[in-house]
Amino acid sequence: MTQRIAAIAMLALSAFFLNGPAHAQERNVMLVLDASNSMWGQIDGKNKIVIARDVVRDVLGDVPAGMKLGVLAYGHRSEGDCNDIETVLPVEAVDADRYMSVIDGINPKGKTPLTEAVRRAAEELKYDDVPATVILVSDGIETCNADPCALAAELASGGVDFTVHVVGFDVTAEEAASFSCLAERTGGQFFTARNAGELTDALDTAVQDVAAAEPEPEPEPAAEPEPEPAQTGPNLKLSAVPAEGAEVMTSGPYWVVFEPTADANGKRKEVKRSGSAVSTLELPPGKYWVEVSLKNARQAREIEIPDGGIADEVFVLGAGRLTAVALPAEGADPLDEAYWILYEQEKDLNGKRKEVARSGSAKADFFVPAGSYWLEGQYKSTKGGMDVAVDAGKLTEEVLVLGAGVLVVSASATEGGEPLDQTYYIVYEAQQDLSGKRKEVARSGRDVAEFGLPAGSYVVVARSGEAEASTEVEVVANQRVERQIVMELGAVKLATTVAGLSGAVPAVPHRYEIETASKNLSGKRKQIMASAKVEPVLRLSAGEYHLVAKLGAQNVVTETDISVAAGQLSEVTVDQQAAFVTFAVDGTPEGRVRWDIADAAGKNIGASARAEFSYVLAPGDYEARLTVGDKTANEAFTVTTGETLRIQIAPPQ
Repeated sequence: MTQRIAAIAMLALSAFFLNGPAHAQERNVMLVLDASNSMWGQIDGKNKIVIARDVVRDVLGDVPAGMKLGVLAYGHRSEGDCNDIETVLPVEAVDADRYMSVIDGINPKGKTPLTEAVRRAAEELKYDDVPATVILVSDGIETCNADPCALAAELASGGVDFTVHVVGFDVTAEEAASFSCLAERTGGQFFTARNAGELTDALDTAVQDVAAAEPEPEPEPAAEPEPEPAQTGPNLKLSAVPAEGAEVMTSGPYWVVFEPTADANGKRKEVKRSGSAVSTLELPPGKYWVEVSLKNARQAREIEIPDGGIADEVFVLGAGRLTAVALPAEGADPLDEAYWILYEQEKDLNGKRKEVARSGSAKADFFVPAGSYWLEGQYKSTKGGMDVAVDAGKLTEEVLVLGAGVLVVSASATEGGEPLDQTYYIVYEAQQDLSGKRKEVARSGRDVAEFGLPAGSYVVVARSGEAEASTEVEVVANQRVERQIVMELGAVKLATTVAGLSGAVPAVPHRYEIETASKNLSGKRKQIMASAKVEPVLRLSAGEYHLVAKLGAQNVVTETDISVAAGQLSEVTVDQQAAFVTFAVDGTPEGRVRWDIADAAGKNIGASARAEFSYVLAPGDYEARLTVGDKTANEAFTVTTGETLRIQIAPPQ
């Protein structure tokens, strides 16, 4: 799986970087790298960010001289900032070692503002003035309440030969559909790592499209070129028909000419390639192996160019065109957003079908070998499928009725309030199973979430911080339902001061624990949430709570009751009673060091094997014991709140 993901990303990059100096000099490229927190996820035991770094490292080693490449990353500097987007490497000639020193330092942390990242990359490339390409590598969907499809349309209409290519890391069909439009609407490619067959098809398609669109680079002169037989002009004509007796195709087919004999690995040496539908070539007389492809249809065979003559070769693709649109209900207008996967009709022993092709366009358009297939269409969280038959040389048009409606959900702190940010929604089927559980249907992290769902009854749960609320809703085919969930939540901002301390609290561990206000029958409170931030802002359902605040890791603890009001931010400052004490060996110890710190009751507060360390202690009387080897020295001391104290003990003799 790791190699599969790496190969997918490399094919998208290689399709542009390895197309020769002629391509590189004419088009600047910006790599947009996902560094959101989900990139720490693993595939076959390896973090996805590590896979991405390895892929880029391999590709940079093959970038031709003169190539100009920039790198933009997002989600790598802060946890919840949708503006965390940075051009870490400007568009310039590639220095592989320097580039990787920067890329290796990118560590995932935050959200996925992929839409804004692509916009900034396009603007930096001056997409409205010169040809430009953005390559987006992402393992998840937009999480910053932006619409990648709207951006794609904007960039496509305003750009000068602007293209976005998207590489998806192990994304679901629903996730793919949400941002594949960036590629589809700008004439780019959308790649996913599903299986070896798809990987091969995607690589062929990417390379062919780029080669057909760009001028071929001048070949490097050989050290000792062998003279070719004199030619009087083109002597090979290649054309393709979709079926026997059909007219020659004037657009689409792509040709690759190889030497006729394969090596020990079954590979043939490439001689020529052409993106012209009807291709006329000049080659030395002899035998060749010719491959022609158009989307998912391929044919290959041996041909021969006679000495002094012309070979006119017509290839029969035996394929047809399949188009499809999706309707939310019978008689409704087609949906303007859909995702399609075409499978072989027959299932294997595991009940699965082999994937043939996929499309992120609202109107699917496939060119495939004649035969029977299973076509699956998806609109957001609504799926449907149908059997289809494709005839060679014919157009098959299908309509898939999904029975889908749209549910738009937002949440507010109080009735009639503004939509909350940082809210997460989960949609469940309303019907419970025998265990009393509901099946999850969809989820979203957008502030205002929009779901495409099959008609039916659902329960929607909204979560913001530790607050949670739910509502039941009925979705009707071809109708839009809007629902606001009132969460009755508030927020509390916590901070800590130290009585008697002049200046700011030192950089020591903070911990805040929010517990229920009431105790259970055992006399214990249930912990609701905890934070180790210095000044956290915590969202909670309106009500009464118990706060446990700790400073340092020793015995400084303050407890208090707090109240959270719906729609309001409360500020609570905990006034801790604490002293900051540093313990140090006064001199050079001759042996292993051990410290033990005990309070007035003899309770051990902490221990350390370092020569110098610091503790945060509550006011009171203590004893510090320093052991070096088998000898011990003791010192009693007293601390008061706000004090900064240094205790030094000489090594015992």
